[in-house]
Formats: sequence, structure tokens, C-alpha cells
Amino acid sequence: MRPTGAPASTSTAEAHRRSWSLRSSNQANATLRRADEPAGILFFGRRANECVWIAEPPDGPDAQSPAPESIQITAREAGILQSFPADYPWQGNKGQQFAQIGNAVPPRLAAHLLAPHLGKTLGPDDFTLAA
Repeated sequence: MRPTGAPASTSTAEAHRRSWSLRSSNQANATLRRADEPAGILFFGRRANECVWIAEPPDGPDAQSPAPESIQITAREAGILQSFPADYPWQGNKGQQFAQIGNAVPPRLAAHLLAPHLGKTLGPDDFTLAA
């Protein structure tokens, strides 16, 4: 199993020397975030938006080598990016799962919005990472 912060494996060793970013839409002004940054807003539903891992050009002598093809994220990865546990039981086919993820309020966001109204103070140790 690959780490949740990394894109699906590719068959070339060259792909592993690159850093990867997540493009959260197929629109011209799509959010592009590195794997070590928080994910942008993920759009799923009727509009055909794709969320894909994009290989960034490597530094050094390999800078001119062609980039591997982008890799579409899985429903599991989309859920993790929205702060759901990695083993969250999404239901239905792939399209239905992405619709559930896109329609859901991310758990960490919900907790932080509700905490003040419940008289709770949340700190960084109150949540474990989904991965």
C-alpha cells in the first residue's frame, strides 16, 4: 500500500524522482497544491471536474525529461484530503462515492465550527491524521 500523501505508483523510476502536486479541477484557474500543502477545494458532481496528481519537473540534469502522465485520485484519497479517515466506508459506485465526498462537510471543519458553540477548545492534538 502506498503512503496516502503520495500519488499512485508509476512504472518508471524517473517518476519517483519528481515531486507531485494535486490539481483540483480541470478548469483553467484550477488550484494546484504540492503534496505537502493542504488540499484545495475538491469539486465533484455533475460538472466533469478531475482531480489529478501532476508531476513537477525535476531539478538538475533530468529537468528536460518528459513528465509522466497525470494520475487521477481515488475516492479514498479524496476522502483523506477532506479529512475523513482512510478507512471511511464510502458507498456506491465510483461516481456516487465522489458525489458523497463532494457533498460532505469535512469532519475537521465541522468540529472547528461546532466547538465554540459546544464550549470546547480544540488543539492540534485533538485529531489524528486520516492516514
